[in-house]
Amino acid sequence: MTQPIRQQTAPTMSRMTLANVTRGKQERPVRAIVYGVEGVGKSTFAANAPSPIFLCSEDGTSHLDVARFPTPNSWVDALEAVRVLTHEEHAYKTLAID
Repeated sequence: MTQPIRQQTAPTMSRMTLANVTRGKQERPVRAIVYGVEGVGKSTFAANAPSPIFLCSEDGTSHLDVARFPTPNSWVDALEAVRVLTHEEHAYKTLAID
């Protein structure tokens, strides 16, 4: 039996070189998960974040004066809210999923 001929590919240059080392702080959004029992203040904490908008599966923010999307009825609704924030102009800086 003959062996299949292996094609040789050109070696790729590694990005992991000293010439590609960077330094300094990088501006990145904060990602946080806050966990606690009901009533401990998770929603109030999120309401004090910069320019928040809430995506709530229940009425945990009814006592807060905050912007909120309509309650999603499906995963597609939740993804649509994220799409809107990602692709449309707005003043919100924080998405709180409650």
